[in-house]
Amino acid sequence: MPIRAILRGNHMIWRLTFLFMFVLTACSAPPEVEVPLTLGPTPTRAIDVVAPATTTPAPSELIVCLFEEPASLYLYADTGRAADMVLAALYDGPLDLLGYDYQPVLLEKLPSLADGDLRIVPVELASGDVYFNPETLQPETFAFNKPFLPSGCTADECVQIYRGGGATIDRLEADFRLVEGVTWSDGTPVTAADSVFSFRLDTASETPTTKYLVDRTIGYEAIDERTVRWIGIPGYLDPEARANFWTPLPTHRLGGKSAEELLTDEEANRAPLGWGPYILERWESGRMIRLVPNPTYTLAGSGTPGFDTLTFRFIEDDPLAAIQQVVTGECDLLDEFTLDSETAETLVSLRDNGRLAFAAAPGSLVERLEFNLSPVGGGAALFADLRTRQGLAACINRPRIVDEILAGFGGPTDSFLAPEHPLYASDLEAVAYDPAAGAGLLTEAGWLDADQDPETPRVADGSGRVSAGTPLVFTLAATDSGFRRAIAEQLQSDFAACGAELELDTLPPDVLYAAWPQGPVFGRTYQTVLWSWPVFVSPPCEMFAGWEIPSETNPLGINASGLSSAPYDTACRTVLLGSLGDGAYERAAGETQVLFAASDPAIPLYVWPRLVVHRTNLCGIEIDPSAETVLWNVEALEQAAVCP
Repeated sequence: MPIRAILRGNHMIWRLTFLFMFVLTACSAPPEVEVPLTLGPTPTRAIDVVAPATTTPAPSELIVCLFEEPASLYLYADTGRAADMVLAALYDGPLDLLGYDYQPVLLEKLPSLADGDLRIVPVELASGDVYFNPETLQPETFAFNKPFLPSGCTADECVQIYRGGGATIDRLEADFRLVEGVTWSDGTPVTAADSVFSFRLDTASETPTTKYLVDRTIGYEAIDERTVRWIGIPGYLDPEARANFWTPLPTHRLGGKSAEELLTDEEANRAPLGWGPYILERWESGRMIRLVPNPTYTLAGSGTPGFDTLTFRFIEDDPLAAIQQVVTGECDLLDEFTLDSETAETLVSLRDNGRLAFAAAPGSLVERLEFNLSPVGGGAALFADLRTRQGLAACINRPRIVDEILAGFGGPTDSFLAPEHPLYASDLEAVAYDPAAGAGLLTEAGWLDADQDPETPRVADGSGRVSAGTPLVFTLAATDSGFRRAIAEQLQSDFAACGAELELDTLPPDVLYAAWPQGPVFGRTYQTVLWSWPVFVSPPCEMFAGWEIPSETNPLGINASGLSSAPYDTACRTVLLGSLGDGAYERAAGETQVLFAASDPAIPLYVWPRLVVHRTNLCGIEIDPSAETVLWNVEALEQAAVCP
């Protein structure tokens, strides 16, 4: 399926994305939650796949150690991060997500408006047709009194109401052309029909996928042996349409089986065909998966892949023990893992002593402290006054979090986007660490330090929405991890210096993030929460949109802060409506960040780091903030006495 079909959605789809974000981004964030999708039992016997002998001997074996065994290698199963690592070696693309943008691998190029293979086509719409409702931002049936975007309109100001007759609306079409000469590892050509077959499996109700892009697609068809055409529903001007290509699946091997059968089919789940640099040779349950070079691999030059065996070992989820296995040579490269201060200190020491190497860079996951601006159930609105939020933000020593707790890994941000994102608003004013200024803002907001006792919190003077005498004491909801405890302890110290008292409330992820009204976050009964959201290509401005506030009438809303800002909503809707080719999309993306910073519904604390630990003579590793896995360029990895 397309990468973005997995990564982006609305309402419950976004909630599933949030729960799955640590798997999808493969970043060093706590792997605490899994998507609630289930499969039938996985076969436990070892599977041998007959592979043609490689014609170009490679130098050695590469051992990648994973903290879990994949449940399946079927594209539409509950795969997870471990499976994504293996699939990167079997598939190689079809698109890579690098630098928050898509790069073609299996395709000759990405479609574009300039080249004509991405087109805006005016079409006539009649009552009963499926279209994209610009008000609800959902696929709906066109009918009398429904709003629509007439042809040429990409903003709320020009929305019209259907009063009968015909209506001309724009839709998108994109053509994708496969690289010539690519074959499955059994020698059969990869065709456009294989991508259409994959699309049809994704549309099946039995296939446990989000259906986000499927529901916004009116047509997906093979034009010829190598060309596929995607057609969106009218009104859906998808800013990521250049990536709406479904990952091919081998029709000649799987075409006779139903979508339901494929979920438990042994070949699909345990011995998939690919076109990438490696093919699966053996899977020993509970122990390892072994891959060997694919002799039909045509997407790279001579000398790739760089190893004659690629072995994935399954080891205990213990980062320090895994690091030791790199030192002893039992692992050449480690799966990404949760970084904490002890692990960071160990890594730096071992690197400085030449025992191992690691590559690190800020990822795509932004950790933030979020405020509940309007609690449900009569709780005190401690943070309704903007000055309270601004004051607390100034009290947080964010540089220390990055430099000491994160040990220099990761990085700062002043937005819900990472600074490396191409749509990051670079003109945002950074929030300086200034406890004196923070204390002053709290006083302005009516939080008085009447007794001048640093051991007691400030109290409300009753001038705002908080009753007089209410102490500035609040809880921080978070999942229970050593790293987040360290962050919470610093926040406690920082806030205490400004006259606020913070109490930590740790909860299991399935409790903390439960849907309205059970969970404290989406049920909006929390006070503050420490959590992360993923960022990929399109900015996820919905996180703070007024129409996404969870409530009895909107139980699947995702705006847990309760921020309600008409200017922000207008800018966010422009982002979501696409506005292709006129710059409005990019301008609106910047505006949402400026308005977010001005409203302070949440304090961005840092960008989670991506970290890859490996042996010193393993070369070619490139860390990218948005890549699906750290093995996105596995075909380029090689060993050498000294890496360039």
